[in-house]
Amino acid sequence: MILEPEVLLSYRKQLFECMEEGDLKNALELAPNLSSGRVAGIALGCNVLIAGIIGGTLPFIIKRFGGDPALMTGPVLTTITDITGVSIYLGLSTLFLASLIG
Repeated sequence: MILEPEVLLSYRKQLFECMEEGDLKNALELAPNLSSGRVAGIALGCNVLIAGIIGGTLPFIIKRFGGDPALMTGPVLTTITDITGVSIYLGLSTLFLASLIG
């Protein structure tokens, strides 16, 4: 996987920060599972991609139906992005459930 070195670097940084604060128990609880980070990263990437596509096309669709794109794009885009983001995250969590549990 391409992002694996970055994930491991982030994991090590979090581990050392917990160890510096003397919170070794929390550091060890973060240690065993990198799948949750992968799920969140994939969900974030998909959500950004979908938001970009919808955010670029939504003003044209709203204008075609006779609405004001400047007024309607913000709330509609936020609603669509929130719903799809949560759906993608929960869907990926369900798919990776076996590796997330342990």
